[in-house]
Amino acid sequence: DDDKYDDVYDERELASGTSRVCRWFSSTFTAIWDWIEGCILSTIHGIQALPQFIYDWKMMLIVTFFIIGGGILIGMFGMPPEEAVSLGCKDAFNKFGYDRQNMEKYNDFFHSTSNVTVPQLGVYYGPERIAEYASFVSRASPYFSSVNGVYSEMEFLGNDEDLEVCHFRYLEITEFSFVSAARNDTFYNATSMTRMIYSPNNNKIESVNVHYDAPVLNFLFTELASSDHAREHVCSVMSDICTMTAEKCVDKMAALPISDGPYADGNSQACRFVKAAASKVSWDNCAHMSFAGLADSRGDVKCQKSDLLFPHLFDKSDFMAYGEFQKSSGFIPGVGLAGNMM
Repeated sequence: DDDKYDDVYDERELASGTSRVCRWFSSTFTAIWDWIEGCILSTIHGIQALPQFIYDWKMMLIVTFFIIGGGILIGMFGMPPEEAVSLGCKDAFNKFGYDRQNMEKYNDFFHSTSNVTVPQLGVYYGPERIAEYASFVSRASPYFSSVNGVYSEMEFLGNDEDLEVCHFRYLEITEFSFVSAARNDTFYNATSMTRMIYSPNNNKIESVNVHYDAPVLNFLFTELASSDHAREHVCSVMSDICTMTAEKCVDKMAALPISDGPYADGNSQACRFVKAAASKVSWDNCAHMSFAGLADSRGDVKCQKSDLLFPHLFDKSDFMAYGEFQKSSGFIPGVGLAGNMM
């Protein structure tokens, strides 16, 4: 599956296509020039009897026309195809106005088959479930007093002409400040890498693949489980919003493993932390958090057994770029953590 992301353009087809365009443009331009030259000569002969200042004005107008027209033609045909596609994709995406923090507009950003994949957490389909993941790592999260973007870089990687989509890589540093009675004025910075596919025709994001280094999520879930604050939030959601009865809920939460190794989608505290963070808790979230393992509206049972996802979402060039980004930003590659909590 990685191959479709590696080589966006077939160089031989591009060279052949470019050659045909150049030959067509050359012959067409020659014919047009011959016709215009005849018109100019006829015009000059026709206006030679006019006063000199009118003659000069006519010539200046003709010259100006050719300068402007030539500049437009050079701009259209002289731009390399790769650069033209890049500008088109970037311009469309910039106008699209995607903002991960603005979950109220997720129906504008995503459609029903759009998906976000975070291997450690799972795959989220459609605006509502994508917002579930976003709620956990956004300003809407009940576990953080603030979530702020520190620095980011976006790179256009190419386009898929058959599917008519654009590929981007997004590298980011985010600052998280915890809500915890045990820790005041504490924060940590984490790096992340995202591969995004955007459709200009549909004006929607088709897919988002997110990579966190294992230490980032391990540290996050360990910190959340270091006190009862996050566990109490899960239990209050289960009782107050889901109207589920769970005796000794906090104790049952504490008895669960924090996570399943690097995964947070199994029968663990981490999975329930994520589900309880949803900005709009639905019955599906309630079913996922239950200790009994209830099926949601789609018949899926979550937070019981990890899917152990390990899809190949990124290639070597992605990880090389990500490592350089981390190193240049003062992070240890493969760790991606910094802050006054470390």
